[in-house]
Amino acid sequence: PSEAFLVPVQRLYQFRKLTKILRHFVPQNDRDFMLPFNFKSVILREQSDRRILKEAFMYYVYMLTNWNNKVLYIGVTNNLYRRIYEHKSKIVDGFTKRYNVNKLVYYVAMEDVRSAIEHEKRLKGWTRAKKDALINSTNPNWDDLYDKILKNF
Repeated sequence: PSEAFLVPVQRLYQFRKLTKILRHFVPQNDRDFMLPFNFKSVILREQSDRRILKEAFMYYVYMLTNWNNKVLYIGVTNNLYRRIYEHKSKIVDGFTKRYNVNKLVYYVAMEDVRSAIEHEKRLKGWTRAKKDALINSTNPNWDDLYDKILKNF
């Protein structure tokens, strides 16, 4: 095994807290799908664990749209799998539930939460044409990228 390293205790606490919160919203059979990371062990020894840990500390800015690509929603999250699942399952009340916005058409990963929030605010200030051009540059057919990120997981 590779050299052991420690997970910051504060982040570990946040994920345990998140796990407890999500258990109230997620049916028993979906829990493993919703919570892809296992944070019971503080010491991670394998290279694959390092990859998972790095993904766990990433922040994502993402864009969702509805079935006919007329409505756009921009958000930021630290767990893209969970957040898109929440949008698709309509677990959380709000804009995306009301307007049936659940197709992931764009996302970008960032290591710093402040950078992610700044990027989200910057995108929200753009015109619709500029947002469309950004989506077209990475996803010209406006396909749902959720299946793609699940395969990468």
